[in-house]
Amino acid sequence: MAQEFYVYDLERVSVSFLGLMLKGGAGEGGFIKVTPNAPYYGTKTGVDGSVTRYSTGDRMCKIEIICQQGSDVNTQLAAVCEASINAPNGLGVGTFNLADLNGAALLNSPAAWVEGMPPAEYAAESKDRTWVIMAAKSRYFPGGNFAVTAP
Repeated sequence: MAQEFYVYDLERVSVSFLGLMLKGGAGEGGFIKVTPNAPYYGTKTGVDGSVTRYSTGDRMCKIEIICQQGSDVNTQLAAVCEASINAPNGLGVGTFNLADLNGAALLNSPAAWVEGMPPAEYAAESKDRTWVIMAAKSRYFPGGNFAVTAP
């Protein structure tokens, strides 16, 4: 009987923000983490036990980009953040796209921005930096990876 196994390669995860390809210098423990801001649905229970499910309408996602201190991604995101601070007219707001080409995971947002500059530590060894990008009106689908069938 054939067994399935799954293949994953970080090099096949494509991330772009404001037209910039964010690639290279992934942090020690990972590169990207996506967290929905809130549940898509809530419930209310009446005194008689009836339940109503309602949409929260919250499609915001928090995206954490974790890179090594020397990564060029730091320079790219710092430039976007600095431009946004110095031109508060929406200059730093734009599209964010993530696609896992190993499978079906996707995240698209027409309105994403860098939350601010990350904390930075300067020590004897290189340290990771974590950038936070907030993505409004997100379409997020955390699908799995493609299966490979082994004989």
